[in-house]
Amino acid sequence: MAPQNVAAATATIHAFRQPDADATTRVSPLGETLEQLYRLSRKAGLYNQGDWESTLTRLAEAAQQMETRLAEHAARLDHLESLSVTDELTGLNNRRGFRRELTKALARADRGGETGILMLVDLDHFKPINDTYGHGAGDAVLVAIGRVLNTAVRHNDATGRIGGDEFAVLLSNADPVAVQPRVLRLRNALSQLVVQHNGVRIPMRATLGQADYGPGTDADALLHAADVDLYRHKR
Repeated sequence: MAPQNVAAATATIHAFRQPDADATTRVSPLGETLEQLYRLSRKAGLYNQGDWESTLTRLAEAAQQMETRLAEHAARLDHLESLSVTDELTGLNNRRGFRRELTKALARADRGGETGILMLVDLDHFKPINDTYGHGAGDAVLVAIGRVLNTAVRHNDATGRIGGDEFAVLLSNADPVAVQPRVLRLRNALSQLVVQHNGVRIPMRATLGQADYGPGTDADALLHAADVDLYRHKR
């Protein structure tokens, strides 16, 4: 029933029952089953018994449909938000998504004293792979790197592709010293990676730089420190 029709019908209810009618009109869209008989006036001075059950049922159905549409709309918005922070090729966070995860981790550090490690990964000699084997091979290498990074993290860590051949890993809530064996395993995995593409074995190497963080760490300063360490290892 259209809102104006509901209002008109409510207006015809005997004045003595008007508060009940208003309450029923407000409550019924929540899906509650209400049955009340009201004295309705068909013309001035004459009151008959009218059953509002069908009207309330239609109101509840309309409210349910609206609730479903709102839920579908919210799901679409969540999907679009996920797409906006996800790298389409690797499924990792993109630069925006990773920066958001980094901001959250640093906020937790400020609140609770959390420490952790940021690692930056840069592929070595990636351009010659594209030039020699084609962009399909280059994409296969990027996807393989993404898989290696994901196997190295826990559910509360974060990974991201933050540039063409640049990746990042955030090991949050981790002691910088105790986590070094994990960092070493990741370095070894990245140095021994071989990608198979169209029957061709493509050896791949990557360089990793790292920086520790804790309470009071600035995001840009942390990224810069990890970047400096990365290029120190490239020499």
